[in-house]
Amino acid sequence: MKKRIPLIALFLAVSLALSCLPAPLEASAAVSQSQIDALRQKTKDIGRQKGQLQAQLDALKADKASAITQKAVYDRQLAALDEDIETVEALLTGLAEEVAAKTLSLEAAILQENESRAQYEARVAAMQRMGETSYWGALLAAENFSDFLARWEAVRRIMDYDKALAGAFRKARADLEAEREALEADLREQEESREHLVAAKAELAGLAREADELIAGVLTQEEEVLQEYREQSAAELAAEREREALEAEMQREIEAELLRQAEERRRQAERQEEERRRQATPTPAETAEGEEDGEDEEKSAPAPQDAIDSSDPYIGGGYIWPVPGHTTVTSAFGWRIHPVYGTRKFHNGIDIRAPKGAKVVASGAGTVLMRTYNGAYGNCVVLYHGGGQTTLYAHLSSRRVSDGDRVNKGQVIGLIGSTGISTGPHLHFEVTMNGQRVNPERYL
Repeated sequence: MKKRIPLIALFLAVSLALSCLPAPLEASAAVSQSQIDALRQKTKDIGRQKGQLQAQLDALKADKASAITQKAVYDRQLAALDEDIETVEALLTGLAEEVAAKTLSLEAAILQENESRAQYEARVAAMQRMGETSYWGALLAAENFSDFLARWEAVRRIMDYDKALAGAFRKARADLEAEREALEADLREQEESREHLVAAKAELAGLAREADELIAGVLTQEEEVLQEYREQSAAELAAEREREALEAEMQREIEAELLRQAEERRRQAERQEEERRRQATPTPAETAEGEEDGEDEEKSAPAPQDAIDSSDPYIGGGYIWPVPGHTTVTSAFGWRIHPVYGTRKFHNGIDIRAPKGAKVVASGAGTVLMRTYNGAYGNCVVLYHGGGQTTLYAHLSSRRVSDGDRVNKGQVIGLIGSTGISTGPHLHFEVTMNGQRVNPERYL
């Protein structure tokens, strides 16, 4: 009799292809694929909103950095203006002290000039009262010519001294007044400079306050956008967890349905076997006729494809590369960032890049355990190779085998595609050993 497909193979298919859900199962599942797709779309929408919020955050950060830079410029300019104002105020203090000193000097000079003028005027007045004869009297009273000349020289010197003294006082007073006016002009100029500096400082202080207000406003907006970003991230995580929970529930429902179908197939196979044996049991007349013809119906009758024999050995004979001529592995077995969801997930197989329509062959000889379609794996095929070993081929554009077909190693079982959740044409390939997914590259 031909070897039978063991029941354990169907259970291995459950662990390997939980996501490969046939359309009838999807329709009957309590959790629908549309619910999962809606959550997946919600996650994508939230991701787009997060992208927009991130762009706003980046713009706000740029505005904040610009405002902080400008505020720093204003602060440096204010510090420089403060130094200039302090310098001008020191100059003003010095000039005021000099003006005060010059004023005192001028007042003293005026006082001396007034006193000298008073003495001069008193002397002139006295001479005027005495008349000009006093000069002549003083000269004529000389005892001799030498005494006359001496008296004349004395009178002349007194008159010249009075004139020189009056001129010196006038010049000193004029010089002091000129110096005081120059100092007062410098004082007024420095006071104007100080007023300009104070006005510039007030203007800069206003700009600095505006910069502070801008920075405060940007910080407030940044916090609001950041809070919204956190809320969207929390919503995204919640949607992702809800989707994962629904997928897990769907997988449990699929597993239960597949087990039910497997049990139904087993019972059907038993009924078929019983019917075949009943029909194969000859009547006495048929027994005699069979003995005459030398026929053996039991040996010649083919075994049904769904017959069960748990002792089936491994018949794969070693695995070969499933996509001839295309050996680039774009995603290895193990943890990775999912290319669609953007979250960290365990990759149960390997992804092999190939153009759409490229041939996919059986890695080993075996039997088609499942040929189906699912929203995640798309078109997929599961082969049972005996000995508790199965291989899965996903995202196919088309499938070239049917459930229960016997396939040879290297036989074409489908074509490369991008069905299901996929970012481009490739083959997702898995190997399962006794219900555990293993790294396919170790067996190729």
